[in-house]
Amino acid sequence: MLLSRNFTFTVAALLLVGLTGCGGARKSVTTESETPPTTEATIQFGELAQVESGPIQLTSDEYNNGLGSYHPSGDRIAFQSDRDGHWQIYELNLADNSQRALVTSKANDENPVWMPDSTGILFVSDRNGGGKEFARDVFINYTADGATAALTDDPADDWFPVVVDASSFLFLSERGAIAGTSDIEMKNGLYLGSLAGAPPVLIGDAMLDPSSPASLGGGKYLVRNTSGRLGILTTGAGNIEFVTPESIHCGTVCYNPVRAIAALNAREGDQYGLYLFSPESMLFQKLDTGDGEVRYPQFSVDGKKILFSKEVNGSFQLFELQLAQ
Repeated sequence: MLLSRNFTFTVAALLLVGLTGCGGARKSVTTESETPPTTEATIQFGELAQVESGPIQLTSDEYNNGLGSYHPSGDRIAFQSDRDGHWQIYELNLADNSQRALVTSKANDENPVWMPDSTGILFVSDRNGGGKEFARDVFINYTADGATAALTDDPADDWFPVVVDASSFLFLSERGAIAGTSDIEMKNGLYLGSLAGAPPVLIGDAMLDPSSPASLGGGKYLVRNTSGRLGILTTGAGNIEFVTPESIHCGTVCYNPVRAIAALNAREGDQYGLYLFSPESMLFQKLDTGDGEVRYPQFSVDGKKILFSKEVNGSFQLFELQLAQ
């Protein structure tokens, strides 16, 4: 089965916390011999939002479809699919359920993220990596003419873009890793990139090894560490203030400023479920998504919907939850 570096599609590997990923960090793969952490009475639960409807399955074919991102209007979704034998980026029109290719190449194009002004889609590709598996860069595809441009250019692996605003984005990179480190042990730094071409700014170095970033504003970022703990990284602080105990194994996280809550997947037993988290109240809420592994939750811009991927009959498909106002 074809695997994305951002998205693990196999339960036998017992999860990648990364399309978790948290984007598919190589060191984040656990082994079957490890004892899965439990979510016993170590966190506080409360109601952060009511579910109006769902989960609604949006795709249903034999291919893997995941890492979806809502268009700012909410009427379309960009996502990655392996239907062509490698990862390419497609668009799903929610009005008529039609699909079309958005970004295609002979390389792996992954992890699409709509810009807030809808002028382009950020994505990750190994097209400039010279055939090296983990030599990706962040690109933008402009919606007006379909032109594509590289936003990062480094021999190290740059991946997992997260939009901050119309001019900047977060991304993970191994460019600060210690020379000679094996691929499986590479550590990531967190960087702030610029669409205007300014050099990236380091926010959290490879000693912290943060992943799955989400901007809270004011120089604060939700991140997870290699053991799956979720925490807050403050620019210049040099440390992560953890908000989950060691018993919780978190995956990718998305923060919605309209609702001031985060959506994340976290492991309960040997499967990932979907949770909401409030950085202010420190409360969690588990959402009912039915059976199956849950990956990569993403809010719509208005915070009314949560998009995620879930395993169905051996492949991952896109699902949607509608939240009450």
